[in-house]
Amino acid sequence: MSSTPKRLNLNTRLLLLLFVLITGKSEAQVSEFYFNLGLEYLNNAKYDSAIQKFNDIITLDSSYVNAYINRGLAYSNKGMMAEALKDADKSLEIDPNNSTAYNNKGWFHYLNKEYQAALVNYNRSIEIDSTLEISYMNRGILNQAMNKLLAAETDFKTVLKLNPERATAHNLLGETYLMDGKHQEALKSFSKALNIHPQYIDALHNRGKVRRILDDDMGAISDYLRIIEIDSTDFGVYFNIANVYARIENYNKAIEYYNKSIKLNPKHSDSYFNRGYSKYIERRYKDALIDYNSTLKLDSTNAEAYKDRAKAKLMLKDITGALKDIKRAVYYDPKNPEYYYIRAVVETENKNYKSAILDLNKAISINPKEGKYYCSRGLLKMQIGELQIGCQDLRQAIKLGDVSSEDYQKQYCK
Repeated sequence: MSSTPKRLNLNTRLLLLLFVLITGKSEAQVSEFYFNLGLEYLNNAKYDSAIQKFNDIITLDSSYVNAYINRGLAYSNKGMMAEALKDADKSLEIDPNNSTAYNNKGWFHYLNKEYQAALVNYNRSIEIDSTLEISYMNRGILNQAMNKLLAAETDFKTVLKLNPERATAHNLLGETYLMDGKHQEALKSFSKALNIHPQYIDALHNRGKVRRILDDDMGAISDYLRIIEIDSTDFGVYFNIANVYARIENYNKAIEYYNKSIKLNPKHSDSYFNRGYSKYIERRYKDALIDYNSTLKLDSTNAEAYKDRAKAKLMLKDITGALKDIKRAVYYDPKNPEYYYIRAVVETENKNYKSAILDLNKAISINPKEGKYYCSRGLLKMQIGELQIGCQDLRQAIKLGDVSSEDYQKQYCK
């Protein structure tokens, strides 16, 4: 975050006319006019116009430090970091103890991912002015990026000592707690941010996220619905609500919100994928298949989508199609044991028992702690006449907690 003077509520068109009509103004007055106009442009994201006005000031007065400071901000917002840093250095050449210039220089280095240089400049800014909130805020953001969470926490708390009503600092402190696994503390910080600024969308997103972690699903949905009241165009909020409903197994509501997510962003592959899963669970296999097709049209290497489409095809008795898809899943993610297991299921449906056993061998080699792999292999071993080996697999499955294997053992292993 950069530090800028507050936007001035000026009728710039009227002031421009006045300056044209009234002669005899000093260079300082003209510079002030251009500076205020430049701020107007800067705060309205008209960066080229802002740069031009700050250029005009510098032409009139090459020592006008705030023109360099703010032109640097305009350059940084255009991604012109070399020019921004040059202006920060010029500001400090004119005023070596300008804490705002050091802060902004730190911000430019941060945007360039030059973290140590950013830290040096934030520290110098704070050394000059220990009450400059923005420097602590920015240093906290930097410490977050460097995973120095305790240092980040200290910086945000310092901001809040200086200004307890700074909603942004409460939100950033909450994010730091969240990164550190301190979920209850994070929840309190996000709530404080929202008490100050009830329409703070980032804080609502963050509180919704931490509520999901804390299994407060309806609280998370409540926060996401508040975001929709503020901005109904963010597809991600509908997607998040749908995911919460899916987690609590309310699949019809999940599908409703995935529909809304897709309507706002028809290129979001995960919305189709998750909606397909919800439809699969609801046994709407043909509808699920359509969603998986859409997913793979947008993301042709999505191994999970191939796996789930294979399962849908299997339920629709399309064994050939299921086998083709699960082979694709294995191709794109050969280290996932579940894909070999599903392929074994498909091969079993196709009565290719030896191929199925080979796939289960592979699944077990990747994850020897999954009981259902041994159970399935044991049953297949029995199917091809290897009863004793099959019973050994069932016993191993039982040891690993596979309850279904107990019934099979009682039935087949005397």
